[in-house]
Amino acid sequence: MTSSTRILVAMDSMTDCRDTVRMAADLAERLQGELEGLFIEDIDLINLAALPFAHEITFSASSRPLDSGAMEQALKVQARQMRDLLVEAAERRRLSWRFRTARGQVLSELSLAATETNFVALGRSLQTRLRQGKASTRTTAAASSTTTLLLSQYADVPLEGPVIVLYDGSRAALCALDMAGRLAGPKRSVSIMAVAESSEEANRLRQQAREHCKAERLNIDDRIQQCRDVEAVVAALRAERQGIVVVPVDGGIFGEEALHVLTGGLHLSVLVVREPIGEGNTPKR
Repeated sequence: MTSSTRILVAMDSMTDCRDTVRMAADLAERLQGELEGLFIEDIDLINLAALPFAHEITFSASSRPLDSGAMEQALKVQARQMRDLLVEAAERRRLSWRFRTARGQVLSELSLAATETNFVALGRSLQTRLRQGKASTRTTAAASSTTTLLLSQYADVPLEGPVIVLYDGSRAALCALDMAGRLAGPKRSVSIMAVAESSEEANRLRQQAREHCKAERLNIDDRIQQCRDVEAVVAALRAERQGIVVVPVDGGIFGEEALHVLTGGLHLSVLVVREPIGEGNTPKR
């Protein structure tokens, strides 16, 4: 097993992590990696519970005072539940695993953890919190070039199915091709979508992608579809209900807003790949 490949599942008290754990475990199985769980005890919740005027509103519309001690105990119970969930998923797939907790602000702890692992899996709730945080937070959480984000807005998206790469000619796109090849394995081919406004640019990207895949011995579908922009990608893939889209992010076509459009418009998992540390922004020719 390649222990150097680690897939981190980020968890907090606001997140239903069952499907995110499943997705991350499937990815770890594909890549022969280690599954790691991080449960973040939200210090803001604990501090809020310590305030004398803080109350909890129940489903019956009644209220009761919050207590910091009770809040801490509830978070520990949640952490144990999340650990059991992770262990079950890892052992079912015979994966190595680890689990830890951290107390602090959710976004800060997530950003720190992202610098120490290869992949970070985020469910819908944490994605929403990151978008609602500082504009740079989501980028910071994945800014380390060694970190790849696994995103999904839906609970029932299996990783089985097509592996699709959005290719724009950047160095990050070349890394995305390599990652897609690892996910597909030797028995499946990778589908490539050339994202370009003109036919001439699309043809150049097709040739570039084919040359790279031939050199790296990656199996690809020879039909490389052209899409002019992110909205065209969503329209082309809207009917898909399983599989994964590998997206290169280098500050160009696929920025933060484009990721939001993709994750919200597709019923697919989205794997966000950045270029390695030390690489420039000029694509290989």
